[in-house]
Order: sequence, then structure tokens, then C-alpha cells
Amino acid sequence: MPIRNFSLESNVKLFGDNLKSRHAEKLSSVPNEQIEKMLKLLKDYNRGIDLQTSLKRLQAQDEIFKL
Repeated sequence: MPIRNFSLESNVKLFGDNLKSRHAEKLSSVPNEQIEKMLKLLKDYNRGIDLQTSLKRLQAQDEIFKL
């Protein structure tokens, strides 16, 4: 599934909602949080951040929000 018109300035939540509505048949069972996480990883990749660093950053954010 192509991710078109996604940039470093894109709002992850809004973009994820739009992506899910465009591809509802495929993404209806996927939680919004998982789509947003994938988009954050893609944004970090576009910034030149390696996958392991990006995953650690996202895990740290998840731990903060759980508190």
C-alpha cells in the first residue's frame, strides 16, 4: 500500500486517519496506534534515523504515556 504525500511536516494522527479511511477494507482491524507508530517510524527513516534508534525512542514515548 503506497504512502503518498507523506512528509516530515505531516501530522501523523490525521494522516493515519486518512490512510485508514482510504484503505478501510485492509486496515479496519488495525488499531490507530499501530498505524501511527508505523508512520512515526517512516518519518524517522526519512530523517535518517536508523530503525533500532527509532524503535527505542517510540518505546520510551509509550512508557511515558503509560504513566
